[in-house]
Amino acid sequence: MAKELIKSNIKDNVATALKQLALGDVVNVDGTRITVTSEVAKGHKLALVPIAKGEEIVKFGLPIARAAEDIEAGGLVHFFNMEELDCSTPDYTEKGADGEIEPSLEKKNLSEVPTLRAYRRKNGDIGIRNYLWAVITADFVPDVEGIYNFRTKDEKIIRRIRENPDAGALLILAEGANRELLEKEYGDDDMVVVLDPQDRDGIEREKERLSAILNEEERTTAMLSDLRIAIKCGKENVRTSIVANAFLSAFSDEVIGYGGTILLTETDKLLNAAENLLERASTKECYEDLMALFERNSSRRRKKISKEECLSGISNVREESYGCIRKAGSHAIRGVVAEGSKAGSGGLYIVDSPTSDEAIKSALYAGAQIMIYSDDMEERISSPIPVIRITSYRDNRNSDFSTEDILYDDVSMLLEEFFYYLVSISNGRSLTDNEKTL
Repeated sequence: MAKELIKSNIKDNVATALKQLALGDVVNVDGTRITVTSEVAKGHKLALVPIAKGEEIVKFGLPIARAAEDIEAGGLVHFFNMEELDCSTPDYTEKGADGEIEPSLEKKNLSEVPTLRAYRRKNGDIGIRNYLWAVITADFVPDVEGIYNFRTKDEKIIRRIRENPDAGALLILAEGANRELLEKEYGDDDMVVVLDPQDRDGIEREKERLSAILNEEERTTAMLSDLRIAIKCGKENVRTSIVANAFLSAFSDEVIGYGGTILLTETDKLLNAAENLLERASTKECYEDLMALFERNSSRRRKKISKEECLSGISNVREESYGCIRKAGSHAIRGVVAEGSKAGSGGLYIVDSPTSDEAIKSALYAGAQIMIYSDDMEERISSPIPVIRITSYRDNRNSDFSTEDILYDDVSMLLEEFFYYLVSISNGRSLTDNEKTL
């Protein structure tokens, strides 16, 4: 039977309504019966216990506000009876050996550690795809048809594109002195061809030749720990944060527990959770890098939520950000990846990607082979790497995986199913929805 309310963390003193609750309804949360004392709309928060004026309101295991007045158990908790927290920047604190802060969901070990079939690169990374990409450095040059096209003149970015594990080969279109420089840099790389953009016949010949070589290459055994998985969310709403992002929290902890890497993107959505993220810094250097990241992007920090978000049940920007960051799990943060830089391996990293639109390419430059995107909108997403789009509803057009069953079953059952799907995608047996549009 579907739940009427969902409590995100054992520490929470509020729960989110999964349906409209009327005055006098009796609901059950963790075995406790609570009488609803005011109407609570779907997606809005209900007090689980009496919350005194000035007491912290806790959701996702974190304080999102203080009560502006006494709130009785069963009452509606929203912006009108909340006030902002006075927060100070936390000092750096040493972390435990396991680097785990506090799991939001009990960790469920998989019955079997997944193994993959992938393309092993010379530097030891693995690619789950063997793509041929085009990089166009000249202006007013048409795309190379049939493959993904990047447009950049930045040599560092071109290098990161080549180093991405999913890049089997590159066609680089360049003119004049720039072409000579690129030919010199990639002269020893048999799978990079630098061409004059006007040589359309040569471009087609090389595209066919490189594609034939890539199609002959074979996959080899790889491990879950070889993956760098980027995490991105779409337009935040209450259901996404309590369903899809709750599932991703458990998934991220599981991946890191097996030695894999999680890359959290979209800096603009993290800014109002800065205090919590600073507390999770694994080293002093990481703490200082996070401080610099937040200071650099301080002008982008949101001051208030939209009317649409408020009507959906989100009460303030802190609640929105905490709902967003929970998808990366509960482990300590290993480091910050600057724009255009490559991430380390193993653990949780924050990728400096100022906006949602830049998140995918920033993740690609950081070395991600795949991205997981939580969103309940029905729009396709364009990406050079595979994107698994997860939703909180079953019947969602263009969705790759639904997490709605988290409302009915133990999260471990859904994790098993998702890891099986992830392996199928990684092995090339299945394609994500976005790949079908390439």
